[in-house]
Amino acid sequence: MTLRSTGDGGEFFSDIIPELYRYLEEKGEYPLKEMVDHLVIPRNKYLYLPGASPSYIYEIVDGAVKLGSYAQDQRETIYEVLGSGDFFGNLRYINQEFFEFSKTMVGCRVRRYKLAFFRRVIIEDPRIAEWFQSRVVHRWWRAETKLFHIRGADMEGKVLMVFQLLNRKVTDARGNEHHLFWLLSQKEIGDLIGASRQTVSGVIKSLIHKGEIHH
Repeated sequence: MTLRSTGDGGEFFSDIIPELYRYLEEKGEYPLKEMVDHLVIPRNKYLYLPGASPSYIYEIVDGAVKLGSYAQDQRETIYEVLGSGDFFGNLRYINQEFFEFSKTMVGCRVRRYKLAFFRRVIIEDPRIAEWFQSRVVHRWWRAETKLFHIRGADMEGKVLMVFQLLNRKVTDARGNEHHLFWLLSQKEIGDLIGASRQTVSGVIKSLIHKGEIHH
């Protein structure tokens, strides 16, 4: 499960808790040095691989990460793209094999929360519980939005949907800015909407020509 905390709807989320780690720091009730690691991960590095059972929940402080798995031909296929402020990892609420990889798209600064600790605080603290619930609902909304467009929109509509969802800038671990959508390859955009790289290439050129998307 992926937990979003910024981007679409982020203003609402900030009314609950502006930033989880800062909120926990201000409360002063938890040994954060023991429960949270602060990591710098280079570009194109895996945080975990399919078949692993990570005991952490990750927060992107700076950077971008893609989530995915392997297709039948063993090629990597992505299904989610995350940026600064997003959370991801295996909460272990579903009794099925966790077959996902997470891979950095740029150099990232990441907070790594111990899973048992994360699950504890989202139950014990009512504000954190509300914060968590809001992100689960937002996750549903994003998934439903993508599914609706994938099933009902034409190819330009599908690519435009991905652009709109990822139309924001992220800052990498060195302070350089990147546009989240343009960090994706055309093959990866195709993964998100069920299209070939060649089809995506032509659609992007058409949308740029029409002024509907931009670099």
